[in-house]
Amino acid sequence: MSNVFSQDYIHGKVTDSLRNPIAFANVALMNNGVIMSYTQSNKNGLYTFKKTEENSLRYTHLQFTFVGFEKITLPIIEAQKQYNVVLKSTDHVLKEVIVKSRPAPIQKRGDTTNFDFAFYKAPQDRSVEDVLKKIPGIEVTPAGKISYNGKSITSFFIDGDNLLDDKYALGTKTIPSGMVDTLQVFENHQPIRALSKISPTDHVSLNIILNPKARIKITGLANLGLGTSEHAKEEVNLMSLKKGYKTLNLLKYNSDGYDLSKEITAQNFGEMNNELSRNLNYPLIDLNTIAIPYLNQNKYLFNRAFLSTTNQLFKLKEDIQLKFSGHYFKDSQRSNFSRLNQQIVLTDTIRFFEEQNQRYEPQKLEFRGDLTINKKSGYFNNTLVFKNERSNALALVFINAERVNQQLKTTPYEFYNEAKYIKAIPNNKAIELFSFISKSNNNQHLNLAPAVFNGYVLQQISMPQLFTNNSLALKVSNRNFFQEYKLSHTYDEKEINSAINGNYTDHLGNQLRWKYHRFQFNPSFNYITERIRVSLGLPLNYNNFSYRDDLYARNQSYDQFVFEPKIAVKINQGKENKITAQYQYKNNFADAATQYQGYILLNYRTLNAYNPDFLSQSNTHNFSLGYNFSKSIRLFSINVFGLYSIKENNSISQISFSDFNQTTLQLPLINYNRNLMFNGNTNKYIFDLKTTVKANFTLQQLYSNQVLNNVLLPYRTTVYTFGASTDTKFSDQVYLKYNASYVPTRSKSTAFNSGTQETKFINQAMELVILPVSSVVFKLNLEHQHYKNTNSDASNYLFLDANLSWKFAKAKQELRFSAINLSNVKSYRTNYLSAYTSASSTYQLLGRFFQVNYIFNF
Repeated sequence: MSNVFSQDYIHGKVTDSLRNPIAFANVALMNNGVIMSYTQSNKNGLYTFKKTEENSLRYTHLQFTFVGFEKITLPIIEAQKQYNVVLKSTDHVLKEVIVKSRPAPIQKRGDTTNFDFAFYKAPQDRSVEDVLKKIPGIEVTPAGKISYNGKSITSFFIDGDNLLDDKYALGTKTIPSGMVDTLQVFENHQPIRALSKISPTDHVSLNIILNPKARIKITGLANLGLGTSEHAKEEVNLMSLKKGYKTLNLLKYNSDGYDLSKEITAQNFGEMNNELSRNLNYPLIDLNTIAIPYLNQNKYLFNRAFLSTTNQLFKLKEDIQLKFSGHYFKDSQRSNFSRLNQQIVLTDTIRFFEEQNQRYEPQKLEFRGDLTINKKSGYFNNTLVFKNERSNALALVFINAERVNQQLKTTPYEFYNEAKYIKAIPNNKAIELFSFISKSNNNQHLNLAPAVFNGYVLQQISMPQLFTNNSLALKVSNRNFFQEYKLSHTYDEKEINSAINGNYTDHLGNQLRWKYHRFQFNPSFNYITERIRVSLGLPLNYNNFSYRDDLYARNQSYDQFVFEPKIAVKINQGKENKITAQYQYKNNFADAATQYQGYILLNYRTLNAYNPDFLSQSNTHNFSLGYNFSKSIRLFSINVFGLYSIKENNSISQISFSDFNQTTLQLPLINYNRNLMFNGNTNKYIFDLKTTVKANFTLQQLYSNQVLNNVLLPYRTTVYTFGASTDTKFSDQVYLKYNASYVPTRSKSTAFNSGTQETKFINQAMELVILPVSSVVFKLNLEHQHYKNTNSDASNYLFLDANLSWKFAKAKQELRFSAINLSNVKSYRTNYLSAYTSASSTYQLLGRFFQVNYIFNF
């Protein structure tokens, strides 16, 4: 009997010196010493690698290994498909050895993708985040938020445990990269065991698998740093990441321009509130500051920040966890900037110049406790959170050379409890009970001296809120068909009590009492096979709004039924390629914060009020289409996504300008906004060049309407983003990163021929890393930026940073010297463009400074 190998890529037979077949011998396809694919011989000693697109990648060698026999490595000849080998047995007794094999840089098993962390790690990579940024398909924002193939992750696990919840930047920025062996990406992840076969999801989660040594010892770091110009950086962390107990604790202080609040940012906070349909109790007053510049914070942020945080996880049993966490954050930030504003109204342009010196002092305190029981028979989770914040902001403003002092104090707090109980019942069914209750308040006090806007010097606001969301759901699965029937009730009660100069008359105050009830029945259906997934949601809502304000003898109520269908389709073209399409209709209603009648002084030059005689709302049609093409074995992917939305509003903002003062009202006028967005990105690891290449493109076009000085004006704003980056390992001693982006922005009113306003931004950055010896790392960062605005001259900036580290490996110590902004750029100008506003802003930078750090690991 002969074997037919016509469809085989490479095949052969493994035998010993007596020509006896060797079963279960390991056979690996290699590319420059890296295992790319592997198999085992069968009981007859035969092995095959089937001809697939994955293994059409060029390989260089075949490797054969089996315990008790010598390893054989053969070069692959292009025309040769059959390789028969004879393994020679070792003729001496082996001492006890530990055999380590290097895994493939990426392995995919169903919805789980494993990345070999060591393959992407370089000596200069200190934290988990440093390595994540190099892995194909993964993007990390400056704030620490992680996405995979364009989709934000919902959970970040450490050895399978969700220690940090959605404040996972604490872990990615703190855990040393050397502690991690493998990164796992879970697609369509369902972490609740009772729902694993009943309720599918499209969530993406990450899990880092620690090396054995990291699990059995307590790890810590002390970082002591001093610099010129009173810059300092101090850090102490202590962590223990055992199987049954995990803890991560931090103490940090810095005055070198790094915002520590990034590390306690809840990355999925917005998504959570969207699911609850909760309008947050945000403050209404601001100091009219400008957007932060597109720069590394250590160039522009004058700060003195302190952060203390603790995170504890106890595994009471394999399926029962108890977690406690808390943090305290305090900062003192200073900023100095000036801005030339241009408000373009028809053929008239309103210009004013302002300078602002600001001091911002936030404090944040939070405690959280979680109990989770995650069994196949049922699930229970209860989360209790208390938040308390205080901030004091001082701003000295010169507006057209007229001086104004602003002081804003805010004291928000929130207490909430979230509980979920799921019980699995026979015949692939489950019952889910959910409850969320939140009590909060937000007090705000704005003082002005002297008065600029009609003699107004004091604005006071109190905003207590009670919010609840409760639901009951039945989940049913039948082979490929999954159903859910949910009944829910949402209640939102909010007050806005405000006064200007202590005065509640003449439309200068509010005593708004707002109540909102929503009853929803939401049946949803999923049909899932290996090739297709169809999801259908048919939520029907009954909404009741009632609000009154005794100051204006207002007492109104509205009732409305809303049907909000949603349909999504995903078609799998092979194991890793898919097409997605979705349509959703969404109805959004006004909140108390957009329904008050009396004026509120938002800052020294802006008054705002709304018209309560009608209920503001919008109806939005969203259409989206996406395509994902991946080849894991080649470390290559392409993602393309498009979104088109049409929003119908029953109200429009009317903005009136008088000198530099601005008054905003709401008018009952039907108008439409259209938004077109398209983005695509691709990344590829080139083995021969040891280089990761990434590229991206984004187009966003927004059509909007605005009433300016009693004239209705339509606007079209278009933003393009082109980006590319490379990350190359030339050798074990030389590494080079380069990235570039080009962002042109255009805005034009389509109602009259006023010309197009345009800004252009080009950014280039390079990082060169040299390791002359294994214990020394030299890093050089170079960044060039170019701005050009229709109404101003071009500006160019060149920034240069250098870093030299000397590691004492045996003593677990490191000495680091840093030089920031060697080119000593002290002033920085950017341009901002929106529908009718063009602004040129200038910032004061920190300038050149030097810092030395002594780091000790224990």
